[in-house]
Parts: sequence; C-alpha cells; structure tokens
Amino acid sequence: MTDDKLDELERLAKAATIGPWYCDKEMPWIVQDCEQTLGMSYGHSIAELLPSAPYSYGMTSCCRNSMFIAASSPDVVIALIAELKRWRALPKKMVERVSLLIGGYDELIAEAKIDEIRMRYCNEQEALMNVRSHLSKLYDDAKLDEVRGKDE
Repeated sequence: MTDDKLDELERLAKAATIGPWYCDKEMPWIVQDCEQTLGMSYGHSIAELLPSAPYSYGMTSCCRNSMFIAASSPDVVIALIAELKRWRALPKKMVERVSLLIGGYDELIAEAKIDEIRMRYCNEQEALMNVRSHLSKLYDDAKLDEVRGKDE
C-alpha cells in the first residue's frame, strides 16, 4: 500500500465517528458507547448492514460483516497505520545509524592511521638517534684509532 493510500485511509478514519465500535452478534448493528443488556448491544448507532438482496446470504452473513466492520473502527485503523508507518521508518533509521557508525568507524581508522604514522615517525626518530649514536661512536673509535696510530 502506498503512502498516499495510507494517508487517505488515515484521513477517512479521522473523519469517521470515533471508536471503539461494537456489534451485536445477532443483529447487524454497529454502535458506539456500547452497553450490553440482555445479550444485546445498545449505544449510539453508527450503521446497520442490510443484506444486498433480500436475505440472499441471510442475516448471519450481515452479522459477520458487521462484526468485522465494528472491529475495524477508526481508532483501530489509525493505530494500525501508525504502527505500519513506524515499521516503514525503521529501515531509514537503521541506514542513518549504520551511516553514523560507519562515519565513526572511518574516524577511528583515520585516528589509528595517524597514531601509526606517529609511531613510525617516533620509531624512525629513535632509529636515527641510534644511527647517530652509533656513527658518533664509530667516529670516536676512528679518532681514537688515529690517535693510537700516531702514538705508535
């Protein structure tokens, strides 16, 4: 069912007599503000169903139809539409949440890469310092050897 059809059904339900509606199991009357007296439903009459052809399907069929119509009162229809719209909106909300999660995930990956680069830089700096220290030691050793060579 399209959103337009749902909106039209909701508009019609809101324009109808408010529910809940009730129906007598023996008579095809639909009533509002129902009272049960001696097994009969009494209240403000909403509608009465009549057989399409004089008793072609009998009163039993009209009573079953009345019971269904009463069970589908505007308050029920409005609640069903609201629930359906809520369910239809879930995938959109899920996509939004997943997008947020992915965005957050991307940020975490970016931060991790920055941390990795920092660590690599720190490791390279440490390695350079080690190389400098080693070269310095080699230089000092070479000078020492040179001095020793002169002394001999």
